[in-house]
Amino acid sequence: MMHSDLVIILGPDSTWRWLDLGSPKTSQGDIPAALKAYLTEDGQKNLAAPEEPTWSVGAVLAAITQLTLNPVK
Repeated sequence: MMHSDLVIILGPDSTWRWLDLGSPKTSQGDIPAALKAYLTEDGQKNLAAPEEPTWSVGAVLAAITQLTLNPVK
């Protein structure tokens, strides 16, 4: 399976409102065990130590807050 390392936020009309290229950078690579089970050994290594560029959950939440003018926590 091929995929792109990015996150996209779409508007209500399906237009791109925000795009960030890169791998996800979670705190210490923590994700729910059910999701982690889908990752290969390489995928788990990439999650634990992602190569730049990266994006964070905080950056995505900040973008949603900015776009919607409503704080997201």
